[in-house]
Amino acid sequence: MAGIDEKVLTAIVLGVFVVVLFAVIGRSWMRRTRREENEGHLPELPADLAEREPGAAVEGMYVATCVRGNHLARLVGHGLGVRTTARVFAYDDGVLYDRDGTQPLWVPRDEIDGFGTASGMVGKFVEKNGLVVLSWRLHEREVDTGVRTKTREGKAELLEAFSRLTAREEAPGSPGPQPEPDDDAAPSPDPTQSSFGAEPTGTQKETP
Repeated sequence: MAGIDEKVLTAIVLGVFVVVLFAVIGRSWMRRTRREENEGHLPELPADLAEREPGAAVEGMYVATCVRGNHLARLVGHGLGVRTTARVFAYDDGVLYDRDGTQPLWVPRDEIDGFGTASGMVGKFVEKNGLVVLSWRLHEREVDTGVRTKTREGKAELLEAFSRLTAREEAPGSPGPQPEPDDDAAPSPDPTQSSFGAEPTGTQKETP
């Protein structure tokens, strides 16, 4: 009988611990969400966006928006840390992430610093170069937004669209987009490479 009581007591203690742990995590998440959302709203969508034809339209999964260079540090405000299915549309003046279950994310061209690929972001790790990453600035904070396209063709289409988009902002004589690294080639140091496997394949603009 005593053994049964000890088991019940242990189960109760563990249950209380789990409840308290999730409560602490939930409160921390809510505080971070409020703090980030108080920094400002997401960029507004252009009023005529629905009337325009995008340069690329790709289906896939929105993974996260993270602090640039630290793909384990995701943003949580405005649903930016929630993984969800999405469609990505590239226009002449920006990129639209039409995310299911949360508000759309518009990235104006003027805020884009570059693009590339990565092997993973918080909550989603795939094969080498499996994610398409857009580097941009949100409220003066440098961030990376990653998506996993449904198909290889979609990935190539999105990278090409990002290449055209960033090329519009390049100064004359600046280098064009670089091909993805050859797996058989010896790696060379890259100062723009993320410590979590990002391997930029496109251009990187200089931040004013």
